[in-house]
Amino acid sequence: MCGPLPDWGGIGRRWCFRARSKAASSRAQSKALRAARPFQFTSGSNFSTCFLATVNDIAVSSDQTVARRGVPRFPFSNPSARWQMTRMKLSFVPIVAFVASCSLAVGAEPYSKTVFEDDFSGKALRQEWGSWKSESVARDGVLVGITPETADHPSVNTIKLAPVADLEVAVSFQFHGSPSFSVMFRDLDYKGSHAGHICHVAVSPKTLSLYDGKTGIFRKDIREKRKAGGKLDKETQAMLKTKIARTSLKLDPKAWHDLLIRIEGDVLKVSIDGKEAGRLKSEGIAHKTKSNMNITTVKREVHYDNFAIRTR
Repeated sequence: MCGPLPDWGGIGRRWCFRARSKAASSRAQSKALRAARPFQFTSGSNFSTCFLATVNDIAVSSDQTVARRGVPRFPFSNPSARWQMTRMKLSFVPIVAFVASCSLAVGAEPYSKTVFEDDFSGKALRQEWGSWKSESVARDGVLVGITPETADHPSVNTIKLAPVADLEVAVSFQFHGSPSFSVMFRDLDYKGSHAGHICHVAVSPKTLSLYDGKTGIFRKDIREKRKAGGKLDKETQAMLKTKIARTSLKLDPKAWHDLLIRIEGDVLKVSIDGKEAGRLKSEGIAHKTKSNMNITTVKREVHYDNFAIRTR
């Protein structure tokens, strides 16, 4: 079925997904149902197709209802019934035309190129995954994010990218004892921030945080001063507040949730379970050569599934 996407600049965009059954009792069933709900945006003519398909379903359903009542199916021998069905279909045409034209007018483009995806169905992590201070494993069809007990840094699982400005990351997640995790974007060749940090999203059951690290907390001079115990001046402290956006959440830590992160120009947008949960507009986000994506798991464990990276 098709559900509405929060207005992220494309009036005609739709979020298309299949609802997951709440009664799934086994891990295999849950995985199959998660995989059946794709993370995908559509716009323009694609939206029109999606919307018209919904209208057609309504028409077919109505047609079948009439047939069950003993009236001939469309085309009807009854002129009045035939006209009512035609009028119902035609009433949607102006709406479809208007929404599709608006979507095209704002230049909406779907992130349709899949750069990397993984459902973790193998016995081990694929070779594309890098790990640092991590005991993360592929187990029972999911990525289990684990930080070693003795580690001085959260577990990092990383994917290298061809340098890109705009992209989106989709992943399902379930907390298993860990208080939080982050999805980070870096440029390892950039020397103006700690470890090339550009921007990231941190998720806990109660809080969503979005960061511009390049011009904020990871900016090299700021981080080095704080690490050395120095005090930031009031102007810098005020500036840093503009580099973070936080939203309160109420996530069931025992349930699976769907996270979608999109970077578009200088805007970082996040949706959880199909609803917009937060956004941040800041110049560092527009960095043109993001070349590394990290999933960082605090302590142990978070389970991840249906991971994908897409670009335009």
